[in-house]
Amino acid sequence: MDKIRFAVIGSGWRSLFYLRIARALPDIFEVVCVKVRNEEKKRFIQDNYGFDVVMSDEEVFALRPDFCVIAVFKSELSEVSRFYLEHGMAVLCETPLALDRGKLESFGKFLSEGEYAFMTAEQYYLYPRYAALIKVLDSGIIGRRNYLRMGICHEYHGFSLARRILGSEGYFRPVFAKRQEYEIRQTYSRYEHFTDLSMKKNHREVVYYETDDGRVMLEDFTPECYRSPIRPVSFNVEGEKGSCRDFVFYFLDDENKTHTLPLEVESRIVHREDVNPVQQDIEVIDRIRFNGSTVFSSRFPGAVLSEDEYAIASVMLDMKNCVDGKKASYPFSLSYLDADNTLLLYKALGI
Repeated sequence: MDKIRFAVIGSGWRSLFYLRIARALPDIFEVVCVKVRNEEKKRFIQDNYGFDVVMSDEEVFALRPDFCVIAVFKSELSEVSRFYLEHGMAVLCETPLALDRGKLESFGKFLSEGEYAFMTAEQYYLYPRYAALIKVLDSGIIGRRNYLRMGICHEYHGFSLARRILGSEGYFRPVFAKRQEYEIRQTYSRYEHFTDLSMKKNHREVVYYETDDGRVMLEDFTPECYRSPIRPVSFNVEGEKGSCRDFVFYFLDDENKTHTLPLEVESRIVHREDVNPVQQDIEVIDRIRFNGSTVFSSRFPGAVLSEDEYAIASVMLDMKNCVDGKKASYPFSLSYLDADNTLLLYKALGI
């Protein structure tokens, strides 16, 4: 298979995931360039990742990548994506495409008037643990899912993942929403490990949703669950004949006997060199088993990828399929749905 050649537009925290993926999988991915806005960012990328850096759109166009990853400020994602699409580029856009209904509708109208290869890079449902969880749930082991309490991720990420965990479609409509502000001890940020006993402002959201097909979700979320070792992710999904709580299944068989079985994760902690200390020691998941069967096996065996990087790399393979004329795995319709649902949440929270 020929290498997948891509350009990264942007140089922030999110764009660096794509550079680490290309460095871990050089036989699959090739970074043709990283486009940045200033000399400081140019030196940072060159010194720490070694990829070619450009500072003009024309240089990106001349390299003819298979697609461009748009990883700029959230407020600029839809405009920059449209600019590159208008210039003949295929686009994989970071999420959210926009958190403005007018921008979303304008972008959808633009896509409908041309032949464009476009996807958003929503990836949580492709994390190894969540992919395995969804596969077991979809087997029908707990029957039709009707309730989800979730503290995994939030907003557009949360809606995307919740739909797959519940096996539902459409909107999560907020019935009750409350945000509580408070302070907690700092542990990790995106870039550092805190050891100075400092405090930080934090919040918790508790939101009750109902779906159009009669299911319920209770969001109990704090942003600290993304990184803090003392605020681990948590969820509980219930169905007609069982439930799953934090990757342990409780279910009835055809004789109404009760079983308790966990997902069995085969993983390893690997140290790698990276300018970001938080990204140096990561868990690499090789295989996940359930009830004697493999429900997840890495499509990149031996590669040193975090769960987030594994999921993004999978999105990139899907994007190449989209470029080659196949249906987008995460099309604009889903991007619109998750962003619009986020706007409904903001309204309910009064923010």
